[in-house]
Amino acid sequence: MNRFLTVWVILVMFTGYPALLSAQEGGWGRLAGEELFYDLSYGWIKGGEGHIRIHACSVDSAGFLRVVAGARSTGIVALFRPVRDRYSVVFGEQDALPRMARREVWQGRKHSTETLYFLDGNRRVRSSRSGDHLYPEPLFDVLSAFYQARRFLAGITPDENTLLVLPLFYDGRFFDLRLRYAGSFPVRGPEGKTQCALFVPVTDGNKTFTSEEQLQIWITTDGRALPLKIHAKLPFGSLHCELKKVKRIL
Repeated sequence: MNRFLTVWVILVMFTGYPALLSAQEGGWGRLAGEELFYDLSYGWIKGGEGHIRIHACSVDSAGFLRVVAGARSTGIVALFRPVRDRYSVVFGEQDALPRMARREVWQGRKHSTETLYFLDGNRRVRSSRSGDHLYPEPLFDVLSAFYQARRFLAGITPDENTLLVLPLFYDGRFFDLRLRYAGSFPVRGPEGKTQCALFVPVTDGNKTFTSEEQLQIWITTDGRALPLKIHAKLPFGSLHCELKKVKRIL
């Protein structure tokens, strides 16, 4: 996967499991019709674009939400390594647990896909690539976790005790990432300056992130919990993901 799009993967993985605390409150349907548009860049060079869209749907008269997220390399990056990445998931409007998720990646002429089915109370994942995988806790894909987390953060005021933990299944393996609240700061976005909560990795015992500066995520505290900006430090430089437009289709 193109390194610019790695930031996009981090975006849709940034939070998860603690949102179960407020899942029973409902109100998921209010997000239907929302579209978020992002720019991905390396330094001052724009290297990609991303979007996330959410739609209401029904299966056997039950209410569900379908989320589609896509990203692609652009500009000079696309000339040397064209990449497109597309995610989709269907999850329950009431419990926010995923039922099925699908990922498609195009790298030049190469095309790969993986479909996930969540079974047995989301403690078993069936992958079209690697078969069945068991886990002791309910699992999420990256997009259902993304919206669980937004619902959770929209209903609280983050403080020094706020800790976000992710039990996700991604790319054939379980992915565990812990993020902690690191303060509140004004950040400029598409609607001007907005107060945001900063989240950074918990580094104790973390083999992926050994420094808090390696990943910084700013989430708005205006009740919408919009992921406004992400900075990620990689061996070859810094990658950035910034929200450029919010749109709602009525």
